[in-house]
Amino acid sequence: MHENNTKNKHPRAPHDLSLPATLFLKPIIHGRFEQISEKILMTDRLRREAVDYEKKLWRNYKP
Repeated sequence: MHENNTKNKHPRAPHDLSLPATLFLKPIIHGRFEQISEKILMTDRLRREAVDYEKKLWRNYKP
């Protein structure tokens, strides 16, 4: 009988801190992902610009 009572209980007990911790950490994690994505986009843009400059240099190169 004891097993049946535990199966019907809600999985989160009132003392469970996982939900408040999740709500607290969500904006922090979101901010970190935003920073990471901005750095990736900036790095990608700079690499493309470097490739464009390299192409221009090679076009104007005369040995």
